[in-house]
Amino acid sequence: MKYRLNDEKVFSDVTDGIAILIEIETGVYYGMNLLTTNVYENIVNGADTEELLAALTAVKGFGEEGKIRYFAFLESLISHGFIIEDPAASAAVQINFDDYHNEKLDLILAEYRDAAELLLADPIHQVKENTGWKPDKGALK
Repeated sequence: MKYRLNDEKVFSDVTDGIAILIEIETGVYYGMNLLTTNVYENIVNGADTEELLAALTAVKGFGEEGKIRYFAFLESLISHGFIIEDPAASAAVQINFDDYHNEKLDLILAEYRDAAELLLADPIHQVKENTGWKPDKGALK
């Protein structure tokens, strides 16, 4: 299977090898470790997920437990609507395994809700001349 980012549902950015995804409607954001970011980038760039799994299983220590975590991570991206199928996507798998020789091979998609209100605030467009900026907290319910 091949996928691409569902940019109508989520904003994505990778900085210093760490991916952050922000759900546009809720403001909930997700963070990844280095390995997860690399796997995620391969997926959203259109790498075939079976080829990606084959490359990952070549890493010492990935094994059957790693396969289970890989499928759980992929299913999480799909169920959240972060990625959508794109048969036309095409990219070669690119993973530098030297980056992970000392790292635990976990695929982590950590969810954070602490900044949702701030991420949903639109102070530029919510400023009123007579009252100033008053965020709509009802948007979070």
